[in-house]
Amino acid sequence: MAKGFYVSKIVAFVGIFFAIAAVATIIALAVVYANEKSNNKAENGGGTTTTTTTSGPTKTTSVKPTTPTPNEIWDQYRLQGFLSPQHYDIDLRPVLVKNTEGLYVFHGESTAHFKCIKATDYVIIHSKKLNHTSKVVRDENNVAIEIIEDFSVEKTNYLVLRLKEPLVVLKNYKLHTTFKGELADDLAGFYRSEYVEDGVTKIIATTQMQAPDARKAFPCFDEPALKATFSIIIRHKPENVALSNMNITDVYTEMWNDEAWNVTTFEKTPKMSTYLVAFIVSEFDYVSNDTGLFPFARYASESRMWKRSSGAGTPERSVRPHRNTCNRTLRSGVLAPELRFHMPDSDGQQISVTVHNKATVEI
Repeated sequence: MAKGFYVSKIVAFVGIFFAIAAVATIIALAVVYANEKSNNKAENGGGTTTTTTTSGPTKTTSVKPTTPTPNEIWDQYRLQGFLSPQHYDIDLRPVLVKNTEGLYVFHGESTAHFKCIKATDYVIIHSKKLNHTSKVVRDENNVAIEIIEDFSVEKTNYLVLRLKEPLVVLKNYKLHTTFKGELADDLAGFYRSEYVEDGVTKIIATTQMQAPDARKAFPCFDEPALKATFSIIIRHKPENVALSNMNITDVYTEMWNDEAWNVTTFEKTPKMSTYLVAFIVSEFDYVSNDTGLFPFARYASESRMWKRSSGAGTPERSVRPHRNTCNRTLRSGVLAPELRFHMPDSDGQQISVTVHNKATVEI
């Protein structure tokens, strides 16, 4: 009888079963791999639907379209040159007591005057953490232009207004806004500082606009190259003094919430960048060059160093002013040429106040 290799029926059946299972597994894995590859390709290319044929029924898989990269003009961190600022009218009222929500706030009203450089039906201006209560765009004939949509873009700090009709190239326009902001203790924009004098906590409202924080004090085209002039009004309690870049031209009293408030108006500034704008409301007092404390007093008819009223002699920390009579600034006691525009020659001023032991106020 011839010899041969025999396999029992049970062993043969088991072998065939495992072979079929292995083949089925390989096919299933291949199908899954193909689906994943197809899905990835659709996502990268912006596709919406893929169809895969298997040994069974046809299977259709819907793929969510990929969100396109933001490419609107308000998604750009730099303004696109459609509008050019000419002048700002700024009117601010800092309230140096807490409101019912436990916050220190300021009320504001501003008008940004600008020229249209490239035709557009949008007004895009910087605004950060300001609660706008009204927005009106007017042409050079003071006719209001309808705003059909407005929104804020937190990422780029823009207030965006879409107009019913496009702006005309080389025509002048103005945006008037009313708003409210918080006097936070964050050393940015229009902010709050505190100090203790004779056991009493005193509140200061002051500014630090550099580099991109003028937008936190008032709506503006907040880029250094976009220079303009500024007319500033500060409303404050009579026990406080208000100072800004320019000389005071008028102070009068008004009633607000059944209380007397002073209204201090300043001269219009030269053309300058938004980060140079500065103002402060405080109970500071000053010493002048009459005391002989200022070696640079010969450069001005009067020089003043503002400080806490209880401070004696020269304040322990001083800062460079944004104005004086020689187109120079005082930095670390050394006069250095820096400012290239003429500022008023009636006085030179400095503010000295320690802010959270980390910074000083600039005026």
